[in-house]
Amino acid sequence: MAVHKKKHFNEFVLREELKEELKRIEALRTDTVISLRKRNWSVRGLLFAGAVVFFLILWRTLPPVGGPMGLTFAVLGLSLGELYLIKGTGGAKLRYAQEYKKAVGLHLLSKLELGLEYRPDYGVTEETFLSAGFYSRDDYTTYWSEDCLEGHVGGTQVQMAEVQAKRETEDSFTEIFCGWFMMADFPQPFRTPVVVGPRAEKSRSSKLWSLLPLSKQRPLSSQTFGESMEEGDDSDFEKRFVVHAADPEEMAALLTPALKQRMLAFRTSRGSKVRFAFRNNQLMIAIPNRVKGKDWFDPSPRKPASDLLQLNAIAGSFLKQTSACFEIVAELNLGKGT
Repeated sequence: MAVHKKKHFNEFVLREELKEELKRIEALRTDTVISLRKRNWSVRGLLFAGAVVFFLILWRTLPPVGGPMGLTFAVLGLSLGELYLIKGTGGAKLRYAQEYKKAVGLHLLSKLELGLEYRPDYGVTEETFLSAGFYSRDDYTTYWSEDCLEGHVGGTQVQMAEVQAKRETEDSFTEIFCGWFMMADFPQPFRTPVVVGPRAEKSRSSKLWSLLPLSKQRPLSSQTFGESMEEGDDSDFEKRFVVHAADPEEMAALLTPALKQRMLAFRTSRGSKVRFAFRNNQLMIAIPNRVKGKDWFDPSPRKPASDLLQLNAIAGSFLKQTSACFEIVAELNLGKGT
């Protein structure tokens, strides 16, 4: 199996190596994000002045209803204008972030000499994300995936990307899943899906059964498939995880004692909310961020492209995730028989 040797970098050297690219990207930031922000403040001033004039006209010409009516229309106009400005600024920020990540990420990969490709504008498709059986489409309202790392670790095909699935309401949002979703070849063939999730969560069995052939589905109960897959086994694995499977015999052959121990160690190192799905001879893993709202590679549009602290943080995150591709394959023994 290929071994990933962690390399260290000096942010001063990195900035010098990327000097010309960072100049180009800074020009893009100035021409798009900064100039657009200045323009937006000018537009806000005009919208506010127009709203005040409109309110005063209605207030004077249509008493007593003119005041409330004018205030309502003024607030509505300002709100719609603000939404339009935010949308335009978001597109400029996205373009800047993609260019920044391409420059830094591709440069670092060339230095690391790994069998991985980095595609900042590509991610895990929503269909693939749902196929794991961790969540259903009803659980969230918005889905986003980017920052894809893919290639080979030894002889194992891997793909890892950042995923954000959120439920939004009028005045707030809830993170359903925000973290990294990884897919890797699994060395042992199997026929039917097996999903392993955190024991502490309520059973999400219905998500898996919608993916299974009707002939394979069985009535699910917490005893039959949640706790008694090993008929009263009081092991750490059974305490930490819930297993859903269509075929208990194949599940028992797949989840060997050695693999269970590796999954427990993985949970210890990656967090108690990790999930595993064995499907189509692949292992899918959902690894939630430990820090809520964590943004791994995106630069701040408020900082110059050459900002050393930012460059250091993003390069460090990038090296951490490329290392994770190799570490996960090794930790779960995906390059060898299990």
